[in-house]
Amino acid sequence: MKLPKKWGPIISLVLFLGLVYMMYLDQDIRFPKSKKQVKKFEVIGSQIVGYDQGLRVWSISADSVWSEQSDHIFYMKDINSGDLYNYDGEAVVSDLKSGYLRANSHTKFLFSTGNVEANFVKTDTPIHVRAKQLTYTHYNRTLNFSREINLRQNPYLLSTDSAVYVSSSNILTLPNSVQVHSPQYELSANTATLNLDNNEAIFTGKLDLLRKADPDTGDIDPREAKLRKQTLNIHSDTLVYKDKGTHCFQGNVSAKQGKNMLNARRACFDSKTEGLDVQGPLVLHIHRLAEFLKEDISPDDPDVLSMSEDPVDISAQQLRWDPEAQTLYFDGNVRFQQETQWLRAQTASIDDENDLITLIGDVQWTRPKKDLLKSEKVIIDIKEQNFESVGPTHFEYYVD
Repeated sequence: MKLPKKWGPIISLVLFLGLVYMMYLDQDIRFPKSKKQVKKFEVIGSQIVGYDQGLRVWSISADSVWSEQSDHIFYMKDINSGDLYNYDGEAVVSDLKSGYLRANSHTKFLFSTGNVEANFVKTDTPIHVRAKQLTYTHYNRTLNFSREINLRQNPYLLSTDSAVYVSSSNILTLPNSVQVHSPQYELSANTATLNLDNNEAIFTGKLDLLRKADPDTGDIDPREAKLRKQTLNIHSDTLVYKDKGTHCFQGNVSAKQGKNMLNARRACFDSKTEGLDVQGPLVLHIHRLAEFLKEDISPDDPDVLSMSEDPVDISAQQLRWDPEAQTLYFDGNVRFQQETQWLRAQTASIDDENDLITLIGDVQWTRPKKDLLKSEKVIIDIKEQNFESVGPTHFEYYVD
């Protein structure tokens, strides 16, 4: 049977309106709500649990839960507790609290606003987060926080305005400007990535770290105490921070403490051993060498006294501090430069415990219009203010 031609537009219009109506009933919570809220039912003081293939997606408790036009969308007010789960049904966020929340049971999507706070729990030490807004997409395994975000993991407080957590990798990404505060440090960077499995953090882009001056240094070496009473500034392209491990500054590293400065390609500090490894080319500028001498060492020779008071620039390919041996090592085309003299070797070590400087490999010690020493090995006794040349030695002495 053929329908009259004039019915064609009418049938098309009816089908179109029916489709629009079905879409409206199944609307996603990301669409704006209708201005007029008409509650179909409301439960006062209840918990709502979402599932996906038999595994929990979320569990939210609130003072009030209700629905409006859609059978899939639930609204909550005054959320007092909540847990979010990853794709394996493991809790990744707990103690969720906020003023308002919408949940779509069909798309497994959450939107929450109004002083949101929660805890990341899939980590050794829980991280407490506060933000103005939260969205959670279960199928994408992503949790987004936005606006006025504070992340606290004692003793650190991290501030930013955007944070993205991926539950499948347990990684938290902070794509915008980041500031870190603690009693001892202040840090800023363009971005940060936090791996919650191993407590590793990577900060990138215009990194600036400030170690605050510490007036109460306790019972430590007086030279170290004096340094710690001065602020330390470090700039680099990247910082890889490992909790209770090695922290590495990488790319265009520059450090300044008082009038002492270091420039290098890479610098790593081991928080367990307090060892230091700096990769070059590097230049270490010491404003006054006497500051690094022990208190019981007081040069009386005029030349040695002058050397200890003058600035020195030390260049090398690598610098290492071995805390167990109490020795500072320089490797690769080592050069000590002062205004009146310079000293060159392939390697150099400064033994702080025995007050010895050892230079090895094509050693050359020059003072303009004065002395020239060439040797394979030179040992300088800092305390006794003398030196010993080991092996074939060439010496030129200038007579005025």
